[in-house]
Amino acid sequence: MKQKSLLGYFMHRRGIVSIGRAVEIAGVSYQEFLRELLKRGIDTYEYDGDGLAEELLEWGLFWIHPL
Repeated sequence: MKQKSLLGYFMHRRGIVSIGRAVEIAGVSYQEFLRELLKRGIDTYEYDGDGLAEELLEWGLFWIHPL
Protein backbone atom coordinates (compact mmCIF):
# COMPACT_ATOMS: atom_id res chain seq x y z
CA MET A 1 0.00 0.00 0.00
CA LYS A 2 1.26 3.45 -0.90
CA GLN A 3 2.46 5.79 1.84
CA LYS A 4 0.06 8.49 0.61
CA SER A 5 -2.86 6.07 1.02
CA LEU A 6 -1.81 5.26 4.56
CA LEU A 7 -1.72 8.97 5.39
CA GLY A 8 -5.33 9.36 4.26
CA TYR A 9 -6.45 6.33 6.29
CA PHE A 10 -4.58 7.52 9.38
CA MET A 11 -5.90 11.08 9.19
CA HIS A 12 -9.50 9.88 8.84
CA ARG A 13 -9.14 7.37 11.64
CA ARG A 14 -7.83 10.10 13.95
CA GLY A 15 -10.72 12.39 13.01
CA ILE A 16 -8.40 14.99 11.47
CA VAL A 17 -10.15 15.04 8.09
CA SER A 18 -13.50 13.99 6.67
CA ILE A 19 -13.78 10.79 4.70
CA GLY A 20 -14.08 12.80 1.48
CA ARG A 21 -10.84 14.66 2.13
CA ALA A 22 -9.10 11.46 3.22
CA VAL A 23 -10.04 9.84 -0.12
CA GLU A 24 -8.44 12.79 -1.94
CA ILE A 25 -5.28 12.52 0.17
CA ALA A 26 -5.10 8.75 -0.34
CA GLY A 27 -5.42 9.12 -4.11
CA VAL A 28 -7.75 6.14 -4.42
CA SER A 29 -11.41 5.71 -5.33
CA TYR A 30 -14.06 6.16 -2.66
CA GLN A 31 -14.96 2.47 -2.93
CA GLU A 32 -11.34 1.37 -2.56
CA PHE A 33 -10.91 3.65 0.45
CA LEU A 34 -14.03 2.22 2.15
CA ARG A 35 -12.88 -1.32 1.39
CA GLU A 36 -9.55 -0.64 3.11
CA LEU A 37 -11.25 0.90 6.14
CA LEU A 38 -13.53 -2.12 6.46
CA LYS A 39 -10.56 -4.50 6.15
CA ARG A 40 -8.90 -2.67 9.04
CA GLY A 41 -12.05 -2.58 11.16
CA ILE A 42 -12.26 1.21 11.06
CA ASP A 43 -15.76 2.64 11.51
CA THR A 44 -16.53 4.90 8.58
CA TYR A 45 -19.45 6.89 9.92
CA GLU A 46 -18.97 8.49 13.32
CA TYR A 47 -20.72 11.84 13.14
CA ASP A 48 -22.05 14.44 15.47
CA GLY A 49 -24.76 16.72 14.07
CA ASP A 50 -22.35 19.32 12.69
CA GLY A 51 -19.98 16.73 11.23
CA LEU A 52 -22.77 15.07 9.27
CA ALA A 53 -23.96 18.41 7.89
CA GLU A 54 -20.40 19.32 6.84
CA GLU A 55 -19.90 15.98 5.09
CA LEU A 56 -23.21 16.26 3.24
CA LEU A 57 -22.40 19.82 2.18
CA GLU A 58 -18.96 18.69 0.96
CA TRP A 59 -20.53 15.98 -1.22
CA GLY A 60 -23.26 18.32 -2.49
CA LEU A 61 -25.98 16.21 -0.91
CA PHE A 62 -27.29 18.85 1.47
CA TRP A 63 -28.06 22.51 1.18
CA ILE A 64 -29.38 25.16 3.51
CA HIS A 65 -32.76 26.43 2.39
CA PRO A 66 -33.01 30.22 2.59
CA LEU A 67 -35.98 31.36 4.65
